[in-house]
Amino acid sequence: MKDGTKIKETILLIAGIVFIAAGITCNEWTLASLFSSDGIIALSHRIIIWIFDFVLIGIGFILLIYRRSLKIHNLLLFVFSSFVCFTLFLAFDFFRAYLFLMNSRFIDTGSYGNIHVKDNYLGWKLKPDSSGRHLAKEIFDVTYEIDQDGFRKINNTDGPDFKIFFFGDSFTFGHGVNNNDTFSNIIKTNFLKEKINIYNAGVNGYGIVQMFQHFLNIENQIKKGDLIIFTPITADISRNIKDYYFPYFYAFSNFIQFENYPYFDNGVIRPHKLESTIYNKLKLLAFYAPYTKGFWFKLNRHFISDTKKESVDMIKIIQNKTEMHGGKFLLFFLPEPIECQRGKYNEDVSGFSYFDIMSFFPSQKTELDKIRFSGDEHWNVKGHGIAASAIVETLINNNIIDNKYLKETK
Repeated sequence: MKDGTKIKETILLIAGIVFIAAGITCNEWTLASLFSSDGIIALSHRIIIWIFDFVLIGIGFILLIYRRSLKIHNLLLFVFSSFVCFTLFLAFDFFRAYLFLMNSRFIDTGSYGNIHVKDNYLGWKLKPDSSGRHLAKEIFDVTYEIDQDGFRKINNTDGPDFKIFFFGDSFTFGHGVNNNDTFSNIIKTNFLKEKINIYNAGVNGYGIVQMFQHFLNIENQIKKGDLIIFTPITADISRNIKDYYFPYFYAFSNFIQFENYPYFDNGVIRPHKLESTIYNKLKLLAFYAPYTKGFWFKLNRHFISDTKKESVDMIKIIQNKTEMHGGKFLLFFLPEPIECQRGKYNEDVSGFSYFDIMSFFPSQKTELDKIRFSGDEHWNVKGHGIAASAIVETLINNNIIDNKYLKETK
């Protein structure tokens, strides 16, 4: 009997030490370094962390102090109560994720849905010869016009000296601005002579994998001297089926109707059919759970291949194919306003060879608010103007565009 009591006390002693150590170790600084890309944790999350730490340390001291008098049935009751509390916490966290997702469902108040069609390999693409009105109340009311080739419409001429293709997502497409106000159109109108044609191949919601397939679809149009310019944001690196959360969020949000989503498989793009299973729905909730999503993201990364490396590989393939046609490939990461404010990109882009134009943008919040939409990270007309100037200046400084193709400044 004494041996059993001694064993129980030893177990409780070890358990108490473990709880105290866990409470001290799992602090906001440790968790920020492990789960936050920018080392910053929101105040609401920090409060939860501190409460959790105090509970762990308190439990540890209780186990140490009362290890001799604590009964086994009381200990089991405590373990069960802790499990119930943890389950309720997860349920609350997932419920908040559900509310966020429901509030994110897109309601088209114009005819914006008219400009997209389903595509087996891309998921979705722009519908040739289409137009649609995009209305965000008290923020913008614009019309998107798509040309016969499925690009955002730009007035080009026949027989150009060379062509420039811009591939990207909604920042390149021009979310919230009219055709004439996209940075690609501003470059065409304000900086370059008419003998250069520009094509805006940006599509809302695209990731690197979709830009890769989009490039392959127009590869035969590339001629000697053409420029292929990729202008993604850093978030596009993880917009793939393996990182999971964005494709399923986009499908759930009803922003664009699609059934398949592409994935990169050893140099080849293959379609993946999105399935609305209970497991997939719970997984989506986990990735948008406000308090525990960092843990689920980190856990998921351990079970998937290196998607950043895949993006680097796709960019290299695009560059090689472009050069085989006699063209030149360039990569710019367009900085989101929040990245400009922090002074660093949200994702690690050290493995890419790219031009950095973040320094062209303001870094103060008051100035950044002037170049983005209210409650939205997308650039407004002013933001697109800065991007156009930054890209053109970079091309000139690196001798990529000859001065003879530039319009004379007044």
